[in-house]
Amino acid sequence: MYMGKIIDISAKLINEPKFLQVTADKNYKVDDRKNTVLKINELLGDGNGVKQIDEAIKICLGEKAFKEIEEMELSITAYQTLFIGMMALITDKSFEEMEKTFRNATE
Repeated sequence: MYMGKIIDISAKLINEPKFLQVTADKNYKVDDRKNTVLKINELLGDGNGVKQIDEAIKICLGEKAFKEIEEMELSITAYQTLFIGMMALITDKSFEEMEKTFRNATE
């Protein structure tokens, strides 16, 4: 038996998969594990240009998803929207909150 105080966080440790829906028939699983987020943060520390966003998507959604997204030939605005949605899922924020954060960071 334990002596002292115990705080049970077991019910708060939610590890449910998160998905980003890109088209009506395309959903991609978002890797929001701590080590993945650390890699993305390190990558984006060098700026958040298109090359960094490409790498972040590869890390978070996987190479196959990245190739499929590339084949969509999205506009830069649509590509940024995809990135914002992915980051919103990673950080457990609403799309609108993350969009505001992204827009403020790029101004």
